[in-house]
Amino acid sequence: MPRPESASRTPLVDSALNIFWNRGFHVVSLGDLVQETGVSHV
Repeated sequence: MPRPESASRTPLVDSALNIFWNRGFHVVSLGDLVQETGVSHV
């Protein structure tokens, strides 16, 4: 069952895009995305 959506996705997407634009897609790791967005699979 998916988690309930608690807020707009826009800030989350903006954070992810920011790290991709600054570092490059091939350099960004899952850990980088977790750190930048504050979202994890746990």
